[in-house]
Amino acid sequence: RRHSRVTDADVTQSNLILYGKPSHNAKLKEIAGGLPIKVTGQGFELQGKKYSSKTHGLVMVYPNPQNPARYVVIRSGLPYGELLSANHKYDLLPDFVIFRNGTDYDDTDRAVVAGFFDENWQVAERLIWRRGTDAPDPRRVKPEPFEAPPLPEN
Repeated sequence: RRHSRVTDADVTQSNLILYGKPSHNAKLKEIAGGLPIKVTGQGFELQGKKYSSKTHGLVMVYPNPQNPARYVVIRSGLPYGELLSANHKYDLLPDFVIFRNGTDYDDTDRAVVAGFFDENWQVAERLIWRRGTDAPDPRRVKPEPFEAPPLPEN
């Protein structure tokens, strides 16, 4: 259904997938204040750091603030997974990912910050991964050669 036609029964009985920004999505506007990552007309904010929706995107799953027994998926900003096949687009996504223009070596979008919420659905630094400014390009980092330990002699 269109966001403007989501009913109280939908909120009670269904998980919701919401696209866009609060100014263009009535249901997202209603719940935006109850989300751990702020979604605004300009972008997203996590722990005081702002990301522009012109250059970044957000995918997040969270208990619906209007019905915590159901989930809400938020997709805002840049589209996620354009180079991935439809049946693998969302494989292995954490609870949230903020990504920017460009793709990584495996055709996933270039995550800037991603992670899981804690057992109380709160942001927990211990469960967050951030791309550092000096983060190595995974395509260029070769694993150290593995040498099996010698077998014991009998």
